[in-house]
Amino acid sequence: MITIFTAIITPFDTQREIDYNLLEDLITWQAQMKIDGLVVCGTNGEFASLSFEEVKSLLKFASDRKSESLEIIAGTGRASLKETIALCNFAEGLADKALVVPPYYFKELNPVGLYNYFKQLFEATRIPIILYNIPKYTGVSITPQLLTKLKAHENLVGVKDSSGKIENTEIFMKKFPNLALYAGSDALIYQSFEKGARGGISAVATAFPKDVLEIKENFLAGKKAAVQAAQEKVSKIRSILKQFSNRAAIKYALSLRGYHLSLVRPPLMDLTDEQQQDLKNKLSPYITR
Repeated sequence: MITIFTAIITPFDTQREIDYNLLEDLITWQAQMKIDGLVVCGTNGEFASLSFEEVKSLLKFASDRKSESLEIIAGTGRASLKETIALCNFAEGLADKALVVPPYYFKELNPVGLYNYFKQLFEATRIPIILYNIPKYTGVSITPQLLTKLKAHENLVGVKDSSGKIENTEIFMKKFPNLALYAGSDALIYQSFEKGARGGISAVATAFPKDVLEIKENFLAGKKAAVQAAQEKVSKIRSILKQFSNRAAIKYALSLRGYHLSLVRPPLMDLTDEQQQDLKNKLSPYITR
């Protein structure tokens, strides 16, 4: 089964507090668009700017409001092993899976130390866990060597690869066919499906869920030309968003859908008026439905 998950934003109001009313509207809209699930408190959700208690609150809120067909993946990774374990255990029963990023900020981390971190995590938790490979942000890679040591743990169920390198997907799929591989780059969803990936976790789907779902639908239907066109369109949208501060750009794109504009938390910055107009002009061909 191939799935598309939206890496949903965390909306903030003018006081930079969580805007739960808008979040509820976005969860409802994503379900109406037939997205398969949501990643809550991931990179796109500005998890690094959230307090421990805010993450718990957001997970509970999303779980209480999701439809039966909507899966929840909880972003529970923290630099602190103690907090990561606590959030994974809190998410059990609220979320279907947890998405755990490696402990960030640690430079030249010893592989044994990283293994011990995850070994203790798996031994202390029961929720199914997807490891999140995003070395450009964490400085720490999920490697085949690490996965080889960890694969015996039953609650290790998958990897989200946001390295931006399709060859990593190939290596993960060949060496670990029992793990679910999720494309973490919107530019590589189709290619990842061709390599055997189980799904994609998409930031673009926050504001363009229908467009991202068309990649999956056409792929499953065997419509090669259509899936290539759908991927090209999503890649173009992605490239436009990346010309701006990414989280702020996605939030502004949602305002073009009719939702009120939510803000980002420092150290991120909101778009200027000029940037908003520029982004609006560039996205206007794609805001059609």
